[in-house]
Amino acid sequence: MLVIKTDFGDFGHPKDLLHYMKKECITDAHVRVQYCFEDAFEKDMSVDSVSKWAATFISPVAGTLEDAIKWLRLGGE
Repeated sequence: MLVIKTDFGDFGHPKDLLHYMKKECITDAHVRVQYCFEDAFEKDMSVDSVSKWAATFISPVAGTLEDAIKWLRLGGE
């Protein structure tokens, strides 16, 4: 189970976080991600970073949740 924790709420998918950030005009967020109740990573992210994460989350670039977390840990590269 993936949980994306922010100061303004918890989300289950990067697309949900992105939608909320755009709707509320939030440009930056401190994000802490837990996977199976263990901390996976924690970092400050811009709306652009979240957008890139949402676009590659479970896609040909990041075909699994583990790949998506690895992608983010490497700084979105």
